[in-house]
Amino acid sequence: MNEKMMKAGYWDAPNHMEVIQIPQPELGPEDVKVKVAYCGICENDAWMSTGEFFEVQPPRVLGHEFSGMIVETGSAVTEYKVGDRVACNMQVFCGKCWACHNGFEHFCRHIVQATGAFAEYAVVSEKACEHIPDGMSYLHASFLELTSAAIYSVERAEVKTGRGMAVIGGGSKAQLELVIGRQKGAYPVICIEPSEVKRKKALELGADYVIDPTTEDVREVVKCITNGHGMDNIIESPGDPKNITLACDIAATCATINLAANYLPGTTCTLDLWQLRALKQLRIHTSIQSPYMFQRAMTYLPRVDVEKLVTAIRPLDELNEAFAQQRDHEEFKIVIKPWDDDPETWK
Repeated sequence: MNEKMMKAGYWDAPNHMEVIQIPQPELGPEDVKVKVAYCGICENDAWMSTGEFFEVQPPRVLGHEFSGMIVETGSAVTEYKVGDRVACNMQVFCGKCWACHNGFEHFCRHIVQATGAFAEYAVVSEKACEHIPDGMSYLHASFLELTSAAIYSVERAEVKTGRGMAVIGGGSKAQLELVIGRQKGAYPVICIEPSEVKRKKALELGADYVIDPTTEDVREVVKCITNGHGMDNIIESPGDPKNITLACDIAATCATINLAANYLPGTTCTLDLWQLRALKQLRIHTSIQSPYMFQRAMTYLPRVDVEKLVTAIRPLDELNEAFAQQRDHEEFKIVIKPWDDDPETWK
């Protein structure tokens, strides 16, 4: 029997991807096969590719921020057909366990991971798909997963109109958090980030102020901007425990801090509990993934000029180099395009 083959970026060792021919993923009864139009390199992808994250190890195909066109459907698929344009969630939840029934689908006891999308094709459950609206490009739609995570992070930070919001970090998700917070009416919106490129991007996307923590006293600058009040809502994005202490220091009374980054097991930080409770009564939240957010995020996505985040679109054959550049922060946001032709011409 001749297997259908496809080109894929195979993560075979820490910090190394090899583009090879592998069999196309098998299609289950409730699955759809998607011809991948674009797949963004997530900051988590770049981090995981180092091998530091114990739960995800090579060999495998990575990639989860993607859009494409359905080219095949399983026998039990009812909501989608060949030719439909979709953006996808890389996780499928059972909908039956305690977590799913109680609003925590991201802690589903039976999560199924879809096949990786740094490839010509990916297979996902139809439950993981969202229709791309007419008029939205495949490139724009490939930001669905990232946008959903940013929305959830902002909501966990309890951002409100007329209240100050700070994001510590300036990566692509942090930039979306700034945009979403600003559109929710937060003021002032501040980005705290050492990279000049990322600070400029934050200003381009609407941040009211940017602070360089390597050359400025963040605590004093925040006091000056807020007339001593502090920030009402703060998101920690890079995953540096020292930032959590900083967040508590610049927080206003009764502020909310959301920890929205990845922290390895054993990561600790020291907090002044007197400040946390008696002086400020702070709320510290965390966020992971984006439960029940994909449909909402697709409705919201047209309002966000996500193309401004893209600094490079690379062919699949350059995946290894693209990952190296993303890890080294040579590029802000790299999107992989597996096919040579323009996806907008696909029929």
